[in-house]
Amino acid sequence: MKIDIVRRTDDEGVATWHIIHGPISTTHNHPPSKEVSSHPVHCRSELSDKIRSHVVVQSQTGVRAVQTLAALRSDGSGTNLLARDIYNARHSATISSLCCL
Repeated sequence: MKIDIVRRTDDEGVATWHIIHGPISTTHNHPPSKEVSSHPVHCRSELSDKIRSHVVVQSQTGVRAVQTLAALRSDGSGTNLLARDIYNARHSATISSLCCL
């Protein structure tokens, strides 16, 4: 689905934004998601500094990402994180530590 976001200014100088759908589709191609974890932006926002540090410590002690995720889910916080989010957080921490040497 192709969309363009266009800024238009009227005669009085008031700007508004418009979404222009491409020629192929004029509607969204699926119904709204019922599961929050299907949207990566929501998962990334759940990775607080406390959780990131927990993930780094677990990684340094050899705990697998799926075990870290299971521990986060079992603490009752109702997290929507996926294993991929844990892998990404671990990778980011590794890259950060290598860049600062």
